[in-house]
Amino acid sequence: MTKTILGILALAATGAIQANATETPPMIVNQLLKSAKVDLMHDYATLPLHLGHMKDGRKVWFVLTDSNDDASADRFGLVHAAQLGVALNAKSNRTATIDAKGNFTFDRGTVDFSPKRSLVPGDAPNFFPPKSFQPGSVGDMDYSPLVRIAGTNVIYNAPIVAFDVDASAISFCQGNVNHDLVLDRVVKICPASMEVSVQLGHGFAAGEKVIYLSFDSNNPLPATMEAGTYTPATADLIATGASETLFALANGPTGINNPERQGFNSALSGEGPSLNILNGLTNHSRGYTPLWDVNVAVWTNQAIENGQRRLITSGDQVDNLDRAMALTNPMGGRVGSLGLLVNCPVIGFLK
Repeated sequence: MTKTILGILALAATGAIQANATETPPMIVNQLLKSAKVDLMHDYATLPLHLGHMKDGRKVWFVLTDSNDDASADRFGLVHAAQLGVALNAKSNRTATIDAKGNFTFDRGTVDFSPKRSLVPGDAPNFFPPKSFQPGSVGDMDYSPLVRIAGTNVIYNAPIVAFDVDASAISFCQGNVNHDLVLDRVVKICPASMEVSVQLGHGFAAGEKVIYLSFDSNNPLPATMEAGTYTPATADLIATGASETLFALANGPTGINNPERQGFNSALSGEGPSLNILNGLTNHSRGYTPLWDVNVAVWTNQAIENGQRRLITSGDQVDNLDRAMALTNPMGGRVGSLGLLVNCPVIGFLK
């Protein structure tokens, strides 16, 4: 893969939203994930790194982002995601025990971080869909980021960021991470301080800017585009009702300096993140889930010719444009679920 393509991939999956010199730098106005230390200048969040083990003793390096249990969320500074409770009996859930010192022992579920992530965009101007793609980490058929604590109804969102390696092998405290051993989205990992820094995702919810993390998908394409783990076992989670809708634009406006820029074509051309819309989430919402059912929307040729194509920042706008037939799904019908699930815990809202 050429150096140019590698640069495109980095921007497409993890590009920051940069403020112009005349604009006010962004700031967090409502941080949901209290345990995260957010660096907006360098576009990453640093989380506590946890070391657990499989029952056979293999090391599991993971993070915690959400819990359906309010007390557990408070204990670790996580987002309270009560909606995860409907996934208690999902077949894909792992089970873990926690000892008196807070150490996790997992019953099953492993991740292979050795694959080389690759993503070759389509030909301009239709960079999406890509010509080829390969996720950089793959979970086995027993792996899900969701972990149920044995004997309880408590679920944690606990994505694995490295597996079956010693601390010395993944000590990249200053960056230059070996992604053959660590999740591709990780920019720094430091077992000595038990911290890991993960590149931010950017999008919108109810007209406001949000930042989030992206860890997993049940499909290899979004897993590759988001530099996350392909987790085929999580396909059953959509049917549980534990997810909400995420809208993604395939062919939104392009142009790196275009304030209306959005979508997969823009992201895959190296202009920055795709700026997806998280539906059902507001700055004051009490309900929340880190699991998102991806609905891909396509601007119609007629809408583009009529000058309707623009930046979309809310689910209501998508619904209105869908009813007006300015947007369709990739096959030409109404915008709806494609069976694609992504695990994207929300950190907070920006101003």
